[in-house]
Amino acid sequence: MEKLVAGIGTNDLVNDIEKQIEMGLTPVLQRKCYQAWKDRLEAETVKKRATVSTVWLTYSNFARWWLETHIEDWCIDKDWLIAGNKEYHPDKCCWIPQKINTLMNDGGANNGLPKGVSIHQIKYFRARCSVSGVRECKNFKNSHDAHRQWQLWKIEELDNVINEFRFDQRLDQRIIVRLTEVRDSIQSDYDNNIETK
Repeated sequence: MEKLVAGIGTNDLVNDIEKQIEMGLTPVLQRKCYQAWKDRLEAETVKKRATVSTVWLTYSNFARWWLETHIEDWCIDKDWLIAGNKEYHPDKCCWIPQKINTLMNDGGANNGLPKGVSIHQIKYFRARCSVSGVRECKNFKNSHDAHRQWQLWKIEELDNVINEFRFDQRLDQRIIVRLTEVRDSIQSDYDNNIETK
């Protein structure tokens, strides 16, 4: 009986070095691919933030997809192609640069404040956002004004990222469409004085 990986996945290649070589899994690629697979499984069983499709519960299925699609130094993403997707599935995932993967991670929301806003020195609300690799910060007397500043910075950064990757043929162009939708949504929120959720 094979030991399950992360309690749910079967490594059907563990004792089949010939099959690994036939597939193109060199020792270096094998380590990277296996770690990526294990990370997806642990997203379901340990971190409980996603599920894994039954197709990818078998390592060889994941490895084939990984070998066919892998882009060095990029990340496997499950929620840029399909907004709100929580399943790691070959038809729902793609490779994206780290810059896009972390694009919307500006804090706020989970701290009870709007996105991109935090408390600074107890008396200020701080807007925070990275724009062109530079961390921007500015203090305001209320969270609403801080959030509006974040919206402006986020629109600028989304424009930068869209322009940078628009013609990158490695990137699934559906990501550019989603980035544009997100950018337009934040612009609409800003124009209508609405908090971006």
